[in-house]
Amino acid sequence: TAALKKAVRDNGIKNITFCEPVPKADAPFVLSAAKAVFYSENSFLSGAVSESEDVFRVLLSARPVIAVADTNAELLRKSGGAVLVPPGEHSGIALAIATLRSIPESDRIIMGEHGREFALLHSEQNYFQNYRKLLDELVIQKEN
Repeated sequence: TAALKKAVRDNGIKNITFCEPVPKADAPFVLSAAKAVFYSENSFLSGAVSESEDVFRVLLSARPVIAVADTNAELLRKSGGAVLVPPGEHSGIALAIATLRSIPESDRIIMGEHGREFALLHSEQNYFQNYRKLLDELVIQKEN
């Protein structure tokens, strides 16, 4: 983080904010204050479950996402809420920002909502709620 803060300062960039870490459960709320969210996969985690949870947390913000992703690229693509950049294509980040800025605000809002709806539908919490509901229905059928 220190190196990123220095690079931002040295380049005179004034519209980037570095926040203190927040509890994971609060991340969607904190991110919802942004116009867009930048997400980059962690090459060390390389598709670990916790990384997919991070993708859902970012999508739950209901903001369009600029995502540097390989492992979770298909997940982000299906969400309809992200502009994807392949890892290693640093100029692609600038292009993704320009692409997102060229989209009308009303469409960016819709894009963010698509991501949120996708995350709600496919999140672990929703999966377990549906699984529990199915088990309850099976028990009721067996009792009848």
